[in-house]
Amino acid sequence: MSAPKMRQRYAATALPSIFTMVCTNGNYMEQWNDFMNSSGEEQEKLQALLEEEAKRNNCNKLLKDQREVNPDFNAQDYFQRIDRRLRATLKKFPL
Repeated sequence: MSAPKMRQRYAATALPSIFTMVCTNGNYMEQWNDFMNSSGEEQEKLQALLEEEAKRNNCNKLLKDQREVNPDFNAQDYFQRIDRRLRATLKKFPL
């Protein structure tokens, strides 16, 4: 497939960029304009607050048990799923 056809095909299936979404959504555009019209110091404060919030959210997600497996399975069950020769080798190492 030629490069122009690949670009055309990709463009037709690509999701819109965040910038495109901001420009086409009135609520986002209003918030963006407010941000751009604020002073540099206010912009930096807002960015710092958003970064701190993102860190807290990521930390909270890490603390939660996010397993999508059946919690009834234990370590022994998972160990039994390993190849028997590898299990024999692993048993030789002291823990």
